[in-house]
Amino acid sequence: VGIQEVMTRLEKTGLDLTLEQRGLVITLPQSALFAPGADTLNPAAIASLKQIALALKQVSNPVNLVYDMDPTRSADQRFPNQRFDDTWELAAARGLRLLETMVNDFGIAQERFSVTSHVLNSGRLQRGRVEIVVLDQEAR
Repeated sequence: VGIQEVMTRLEKTGLDLTLEQRGLVITLPQSALFAPGADTLNPAAIASLKQIALALKQVSNPVNLVYDMDPTRSADQRFPNQRFDDTWELAAARGLRLLETMVNDFGIAQERFSVTSHVLNSGRLQRGRVEIVVLDQEAR
């Protein structure tokens, strides 16, 4: 089973999928995964993550979790009364939470994952998105 087969399987779920040179990109809105200012996964997101995890188990490729962020705004400006000092902390906590869920709840090997944050002004990512990228190379 390769990336193309994973994409075919996930197409049935209605997820936002793109096949790029770097691999299969699964794009999820952060608002579907997390409440504003929180790092706890929304219960409704678990079903989608389970489908993604089942597909990831079919391949051995490394996976990159990518978060976009706006470094010019603090968490206090966007999410009053929350426990994060800024969006960097919030993005890091969310990345860790998603990683923990994929590893602990769905049994994907931790060594397959990397977590990356992109600064919003890079012009590459849209605000409020998470990408799960199944890299186009076999894990070693």
